Parts: sequence; structure tokens; C-alpha cells
Amino acid sequence: MSDPTNKQRVVFLEGGEDVDPDEEYKKLVEEATIEECALQLPRGYISVSQIDTYRMCPLRYKYRYIDGLIRPPNVNLAEGKAVHHGVATGHLELLKSGKLPVDVLLDAHSDSWKRERGDIAWEDDDDNENTILKRDRQFLVDYHKKFIPQLETQLHEGRPAVEHRFWVTMGQARVPVLGFIDLVARNSTKPSKGAEGSGEIEVIDHKVVTKMKSQSDVDSSIQLSVYAGVMKVPRVRFQCFVKTKSPYIGAVAAVHGARHWRWAEFVVQQIAQCISAGVFPPGADGWHCSEKYCGYWDICRGKG
Repeated sequence: MSDPTNKQRVVFLEGGEDVDPDEEYKKLVEEATIEECALQLPRGYISVSQIDTYRMCPLRYKYRYIDGLIRPPNVNLAEGKAVHHGVATGHLELLKSGKLPVDVLLDAHSDSWKRERGDIAWEDDDDNENTILKRDRQFLVDYHKKFIPQLETQLHEGRPAVEHRFWVTMGQARVPVLGFIDLVARNSTKPSKGAEGSGEIEVIDHKVVTKMKSQSDVDSSIQLSVYAGVMKVPRVRFQCFVKTKSPYIGAVAAVHGARHWRWAEFVVQQIAQCISAGVFPPGADGWHCSEKYCGYWDICRGKG
């Protein structure tokens, strides 16, 4: 793969959830580690998750990042965080000790769930807690048995590429972008849809979803294009924890090269310019535009 970031600044840093990204960005600019963007962004930078939010609904982005309206997380977000934490802890422990009891994943999940559950905006139609915990236990037991043994976590710049935090400047405007890569691993699992071959290094993003991601989803993902570009690893994959009646783990993969990076740069710069100009129209209708899945429904669509 050619290096699409050869004119960009990419920085990988240590640290976890206790890191304040706003302070980190200021320090990086002061030290001239990355360039300050000339565009007027609310925090000076934009994250990969913010990019996804803006693409889904610019008005939601405004409520959250411009107006600072913080809403309690819904149950789906809390569950996603808990599953992510269980999986990440498992990969780190296996790399550290060479062995991995399944309880390591389950205990990490439990710790995260206890932190998040008290803030959940529970709704009448949400899954009850017992259903969620039972489902997540099945996810983690299956992942421990079927996937972790086939995924060799990679070291990058001397650190495990698990929840791997990076900063990169993108486009002519040098838009500072913050991202977290779930996992980079040599994948020896059975070849999945969208990318033939096994035993190769892949950038893997974990998704806790109600519906399996499609080939189109992984082919067109700006998130995965950015991850592939900064890591210089073209093979990308969505590893999906699917919350159907019979929960299962599935995967869909693709190869993202230089043209994907160029498109990601274009999209990121256009979004940054729109934010800088104060352009925040409502997004398109869809599952996300509903009282259940949008915390801002009451001040937007709920007006009528």
C-alpha cells in the first residue's frame, strides 16, 4: 500500500480514558507536534466519532459539541462500552501473560457496566438488565473461545495496538483528527466476506449492533479509511456483535487503499469547513432519527 499520509503528521500516544483530549491537543500544538488548524472548530480539532456524528446529523453535532448539551447515555451506548472494554482487556491480558481465563473478559465487562449503568436513560422498550448481561456474557464467552486464539495482537511503536490512540492532520486545511483504533492483529480466522486470505494483519473495529454490517458499510467507511491510512495497513474489518434473538459474532472485511484515504481527506475537510462556517442542517431520516436513539429528539423533532 502506498503511504497516503506521507505529507500528513501522525502521532500515536499512550494513555487511556483518563486523558483529557482538549488539554492533549493544546499541548501538541504548543510543542509543534501537530499543526493548529486555521478553521474555527469548537475544540480546535475533530474526532473520528464527531465526524460520524456530523455525517449522521449535523444538528445533533451542534447540540452536542457546539451547544454543549450533554444527555444521559442510552442503554445501547453503555452496552457497547462494556463489551469493548471486555474485549480490549482480554487482548491486553493475553499479550501480557500468555494465558487468558474467560473471567478476565467478564470481570472487565462487569466493571464497565457498573460505571455506566447508573447514568443510563432507561426507556420502557429497552432490554432489561438481565437480558443485556446474559447476551453480553454469551458474546464474550464466544469471542474468548473462537476469536481471541486466532487474533495475534500487534505491537506498534513498542505498544500493543489495542484502543490505540492517534492524532493526524488531514487535507489542505490540516484538520487535526483524533481517533482510537480498537485492535490491530494478525488474523488467522476463516476468511470473511469482502477480503480473501487469512494470516494477514488487519485493522479491526468492534461494533455492538442490532443488525450485521453490510459489505457496503465496510467498503465505504470513512472511519476505516482513516484507520487504514494512519496504520499503513490496508486490510480492515468490522467485527460485529449482533444483538439478535440468538446473538452472534460476525465479520465483514475490505481493503482500503490510497483512493479511500483521499476520499476520507475530502470528507473530513468538507465537514470541518461546514462546522467552521456554522452549517448544521438536520440529518436524513433513519433509525437514528427517533425518540429512542437520539437524546435530542425532544428539542428537535419533538417540538410538534
